[in-house]
Amino acid sequence: MAEVLLVVQGVLRKVLPLAAEEISSSWGLKQDLQILAEKLEMIQALLSDAESKDLTSRAVQLWIKKLQSVATEADDALDEYTYVLLQKKMEGSLDKVLHFFSPSNPVLFHVEMARKVKKINHSLDEVHKSASGMGLRAVEVINASVTLREIRQTDPFVDDSQIVGRKNDISEMRCLIEKVGGLHNLKGEVKIYGLENVGNGEEARRANLSAKVNIHNLELHWSTRTQEFNDTDILEGLKPHTHLKGLTMRNFEGSKFPSWMVTSEHSMLLWNLVKIRLDNCNKCKQIPTLGQLTNLKIVLIPKLHNVKWIGEDFYGSTNHGDNTNESAPIAFPALQEFTLSGMSTLIGWSHAILSFANVFPQLDRFVVEDCPELANLPDFKSLQSLRAVNHFHVIPGIFNLQSLQKMSITGCDKLSTLPVGLEACTSLEWLNIQFCPVLQPEGVQWLSGLKELEIGYFSDDLVNFPFPKISDVYSVSSNTNDHTQPPCSLKLYGWPRVQDLPTQLQHLLGLRVLTLWGFEGLEALPEWLGNLSSLQILELYHCKKLKYLPSLQAMENLVNLRVLEMFGCRLLNKRCTLGKRPEWHKDCSHSRCSG
Repeated sequence: MAEVLLVVQGVLRKVLPLAAEEISSSWGLKQDLQILAEKLEMIQALLSDAESKDLTSRAVQLWIKKLQSVATEADDALDEYTYVLLQKKMEGSLDKVLHFFSPSNPVLFHVEMARKVKKINHSLDEVHKSASGMGLRAVEVINASVTLREIRQTDPFVDDSQIVGRKNDISEMRCLIEKVGGLHNLKGEVKIYGLENVGNGEEARRANLSAKVNIHNLELHWSTRTQEFNDTDILEGLKPHTHLKGLTMRNFEGSKFPSWMVTSEHSMLLWNLVKIRLDNCNKCKQIPTLGQLTNLKIVLIPKLHNVKWIGEDFYGSTNHGDNTNESAPIAFPALQEFTLSGMSTLIGWSHAILSFANVFPQLDRFVVEDCPELANLPDFKSLQSLRAVNHFHVIPGIFNLQSLQKMSITGCDKLSTLPVGLEACTSLEWLNIQFCPVLQPEGVQWLSGLKELEIGYFSDDLVNFPFPKISDVYSVSSNTNDHTQPPCSLKLYGWPRVQDLPTQLQHLLGLRVLTLWGFEGLEALPEWLGNLSSLQILELYHCKKLKYLPSLQAMENLVNLRVLEMFGCRLLNKRCTLGKRPEWHKDCSHSRCSG
């Protein structure tokens, strides 16, 4: 239960700053994001009640699993939103890729994001309703801030979930550390800021964190700076209790991590740890040994700029005399989510030594972002979701990923080919490829199990949409028993210079959902669209020059079409107003046009 609570808390920390962004108001997202925050706070309170009652019934386990799924979906959506906002704020870098997210461009990201947030809010309503049925009630969440409220007037506390040291105020910080040391009943989440103002490890030990058994989540923050200021010694003195479940370190400037994180005699200190985040620890040359932490489920490592290689030490020592597979240990036995980002010098990753019986057996989701030189990945045999983001020249080969179900490749401006081994990913069902201007997506057509394909936002210098050659791969009938079948859902993202849809689409006779987004140069949908007799949903978004659907005869061939939705297609909307609808499919059970 602790791990889902950490995920919910993490999403809650993300959503409030996003709701406060000015652009959230202009895009109409502020209210939905605020509603999301309120719902998450309620869910957090329900989790506290469930934890206090130690409910272990099958129903509660299923409820937690559902909540985990919704919280992860929310986390992904907010990461995507944050990514877009960061790109928009880059000074002087509104290049052709970012053009698609410009507020003046009809291809508006906010429509899709609003839909996602509303869906997540609806899912949280269902989660809350299920909790009520099991007798769970919202209780007050007690954390460090509540316990420390009585001394907020004299010490530098500025937020209900943070212990914040005043920058450049060494005496105040030392006073704060000593007072923290005297607070024996601290519980929940504790954040300590301004650690650059602590003199040495001896002063840090006065916080007495190792004796505070009820702190479940600990965040340690230094300010960004160019000198170390005894960071390693200070961190050595902030050794936590073994009950710790979440650990975050940010802007640590030491050249190595403390002994309680890396050495064998302390290997069991963090054995309860569920989540760890090491952020901008850019002087460290290696990632600490984490592979033998049996409860560790989430690892987030952004901006360790000095790490060039992930070696065998990362997995830990087997400490086993018999190296047969029957008795050998497992590395990262519980890890489910792993993120590497902003590691521009990382070039390689060692495979685990043979004495391990298994490595990453539970890993479900791997995100690799801004690691352009990384040449290989280990065997993630259980991996179900892979996301590669930003600046890859070549994506490492993905051999042996036979469990992979979801893959996303975005923002790789020099990537020209899909990763080697993609055709062996026989379980892949969802593939998303965006903002890769020179990529030729050949190979997609050989994915026999692909159900959903989202592809587009290539270079806006192109006049044709690059789409794989599929006429000789997919069958000519949607009822065939051939092994290779076309995806049943296709979402295409266009750009202004594209005036025609890829003709290869006419061979996707089994297609059920077709979404066209941002084809600003498209004036008419082709007649062959009427050949897609399995089509059930047709969505048209921000195709500002689009005037014509296929002929009425072609539309009538779409006998299974039940949803026709248009948004931001003003010229087509005018032709489809009540009383003059020459293009409208009259048998469509649901149709909507706006904008």
